[in-house]
Amino acid sequence: RFRKTELGLALAGALGTVLFGILIGVGLAIALSLLEMAQRLARPHEGVLGRVPGLPGMHDVADYPDAQALPGLVIYRYDAPLFFANVGDLCRRALLVVEQENTASAEYPVRWFVLNVEANVEVDITAVDGLRRLYEDLNERGVRLGLARVKTDLRLPLSRAGLTDLIGEDMLFPTLPVAEEAYLAWAAANPLPTPQPANEATGADEPQPVNDKS
Repeated sequence: RFRKTELGLALAGALGTVLFGILIGVGLAIALSLLEMAQRLARPHEGVLGRVPGLPGMHDVADYPDAQALPGLVIYRYDAPLFFANVGDLCRRALLVVEQENTASAEYPVRWFVLNVEANVEVDITAVDGLRRLYEDLNERGVRLGLARVKTDLRLPLSRAGLTDLIGEDMLFPTLPVAEEAYLAWAAANPLPTPQPANEATGADEPQPVNDKS
């Protein structure tokens, strides 16, 4: 009832013990447990966060149908530490979220993508390279990358790798509300261009009525 994989691990350990002895059976159970844990870390849960009326904090919009997010801002949570096995998955999912948000609300395209890194206290060099690629891919789409809830243990290796200089200190936020406030101030100073009628956009003159006297 708890989790099918737990039952599978228990059965594998028991079967290995019966067939090969206690040491091999326990070793088999440990190895399978490590593989199962690695699989969960490589494909963790994700969530786009928003505000829920009457509920403090920010929550996964998939869990609350009435959750609201600021137009143009995506706050994204990836529920696992970043390392070589999952950074590619993070980049793929992040870009997919941007595409989905732009499709769902074309009048308010994504302008900021803020990654909530509260689950991370350290990264390896492959994860840093992946974040650099994510920054470049988002930048090509006109989207700014930010990091929220950055702990000191994470900021130091990111700084040594040059990532904080690339992203910019102004896009590193201690909390999610600070990220929201910074986005609102930036969006007010950088409004989206107002769509113009086709005639104004092309500079063409308004069509004149034809005076037909025949």
